[in-house]
Amino acid sequence: MLVAACDLSTRTQVSADQIRLMDKVQTISAPARQVDMRLVQSVADEYHKGSTGGIDVVLGYVSRSAADESAARQSGDAYLNALRKAGITDPVRVSYVPVDQERLTNDAVISYRRTVAEAPANCTDIPGLNGSVKLAVASKYPMGCATKTMMGKMVSRPQDLKGVAGTGDDEARRQGAVVEKYKAGVKNEKLEGINASTVGSGG
Repeated sequence: MLVAACDLSTRTQVSADQIRLMDKVQTISAPARQVDMRLVQSVADEYHKGSTGGIDVVLGYVSRSAADESAARQSGDAYLNALRKAGITDPVRVSYVPVDQERLTNDAVISYRRTVAEAPANCTDIPGLNGSVKLAVASKYPMGCATKTMMGKMVSRPQDLKGVAGTGDDEARRQGAVVEKYKAGVKNEKLEGINASTVGSGG
């Protein structure tokens, strides 16, 4: 009979840390003077997955050029309308920055804060992923890190990991009323609907 050489005081090699939720700033460059609706829709889709607080759009114009400033403001209005059309209801803040070089006016900068799911802080790539590794190194790797890393990348809406608030008092009273009726022996009325014996029978 073999006895394992460990007890309850032995430190586990399985990672007990949870996937982290991190707030990051996402920045995208877009054509300044012509709205790319496909890019705007892509921004809106990503924003809806886990962002709040609104979107910032920054456009540059050549300093002391009234015509270029007017063109920048027209582009800002166009981006505002395009983001609204793409489904963004949060605030869209458009700002204009004077620059001294015309090439700096070619791009609009779109940015917003987004929540991303990442692996625990102490998780790294699994040893041997990019080549051979010594057993002594591999034996110290916290098992489960690679799984949590991949799971974090697959979460479509990271904010869902925060969970939801519990039911309010009104919901609790309603649920309590249901239980009280059950305890009092109130008969449930028959619900109208389909059943397994009639599905597919044509009756």
